[in-house]
Amino acid sequence: MTAQTMQFVEFSVGDTRIAMESSHVVEVLPLVNWTAIDSAGDGIVGLMVYHGHPVRVLDLAIGLVGRPSRSSMNARILLVRRPESDGAMESQCLAIIAERVHGVQRRDPRAYRPFVGIESSTVGLGEIFSDSNGIVRRLSLDGLMPHATMTP
Repeated sequence: MTAQTMQFVEFSVGDTRIAMESSHVVEVLPLVNWTAIDSAGDGIVGLMVYHGHPVRVLDLAIGLVGRPSRSSMNARILLVRRPESDGAMESQCLAIIAERVHGVQRRDPRAYRPFVGIESSTVGLGEIFSDSNGIVRRLSLDGLMPHATMTP
């Protein structure tokens, strides 16, 4: 019996390696300018325009490492959307700042396990996977998106 595998986009925020299902990624963009929003909450730092639609920008570094993401030549925006969305760009997309994108990995999703004893202060991060390079935390858009309201 062959194990089921899925593709995961792997990226870093600070020293934290994160993976999300590639089916959620609409596009990987260079770090673009966005309009800052004060006190938006839930790590939302601003709005950007994607094909004429406003999209909220989420900075996971604020919750993970207590500082804004570093701007560098390696930084990217991961434009993500739930696969089951109705296509309404402004209500279903979110732009996530990634300090570095490592690429796409194939893994059995069952290889990710809950890590009992440590609660994540960052919504959407929970299960972990361990490989020769250390720990990878799985980002769940279902856990993240209800907290990071999509519509501006």
